Order: sequence, then structure tokens, then C-alpha cells
Amino acid sequence: MRFKYVISMIVEYLTLKFIHVKYFYPFMFAHKPLCNKYKNDSICFNNIYICRSCLFLYLGVILAFLLYKYINFNPMMVLIGLLLIILLSSPVYYKFYSRITRDFSRFFLGFLSILFLIRVYSINRYYFVCSVLCLLFIKHLYNVQRGKVDLCKNCCELSDNSICSGYKKQSNAILLMEEEMSNYVMYKRWRIKND
Repeated sequence: MRFKYVISMIVEYLTLKFIHVKYFYPFMFAHKPLCNKYKNDSICFNNIYICRSCLFLYLGVILAFLLYKYINFNPMMVLIGLLLIILLSSPVYYKFYSRITRDFSRFFLGFLSILFLIRVYSINRYYFVCSVLCLLFIKHLYNVQRGKVDLCKNCCELSDNSICSGYKKQSNAILLMEEEMSNYVMYKRWRIKND
């Protein structure tokens, strides 16, 4: 009986997760509102919005993995370049860059990070773990700084009594998702009652 209950809970959890993803997959990789003010910060592929900074970061990561065997690089120059990119990627400076500068910054951050980590891994795994932890700590610090920024500050749509254009699509998705989740829960209760 307990096993059946656990299976039922797992199925319910996975079903509700599936419903959530079904309606929110177009926005899962967008990190800013989808309004005119931030239209250049997301790229749309077949109605799926992707954060432009993340896209260029991961392109750099993938390219570094594909090319590291073919690149003859000086590890010290890679480290200096990486430290420079990390410094320049601080939210204090990053917000003032043009979109193309941010694209290059993110691309080289991903590219140089992977080249550096691969080189460190080949030298010493302890240093590799320390390097990964340092990069994650820096990422956490930058996320804390970014979290303090109000993206919608001084937006003219804030005074409206309706959902802004930047979250209109997400709002419609929430309504559809809640409707389907509600139907699922009602159906499940009906099945339990009639079993």
C-alpha cells in the first residue's frame, strides 16, 4: 500500500512538472522581460526565447571543448585573459557595454574558462577543483550584485493596472498551465473517489 502511494506521488509530481514545462519551455532560458527595452537581450528561435549572454557563453564553452586539442596556447596568457574577462564581466561595468561587446565578453569568458580548466585538470586535479570552486564563487558574487538591480525601474508600464508587455506571454502561459493543473487534480480526486 505504501509503495503504491509513493508511486502515485511520483507520477503526480512528474505530471505537474511536465505541465509546467509544456507551457513554460519558451521562456525557461530568457532571463529578462520580453519587452522592447530588453528586446536585444534575448534571441528567439522558433518561439523559444534564449538569453543572449548565456547563448554566447555556452557557444564559447562548446567551441573550447571542440578545439582545445588543436590550439597551442600559453596557459599563463589564457589565465591573464580569463582574469581580465572576469574583471570586465563584473555587473558594475557590464551593464554599460554595448550588446556586441557583451556578446564577445560572454563568448570569451566561456572559451577561456574551459581552456584554463582543461589545462589545470591535466596538471593537477586538486588545483582543478579549487579553480572550479573559485569560478563558482565569483559567479555567485556577480549573481548577488545582479540580483539587486530592478530591471523594471522607471518603466512607464509600471503605472498601468495591467500586466506589462514584457511578461504578457508568461502571464498567458500561467493561466493555461493553472487550468490544466486544476483539471488534472480534479480528475485525480474523481479517480480516487471512484476507485
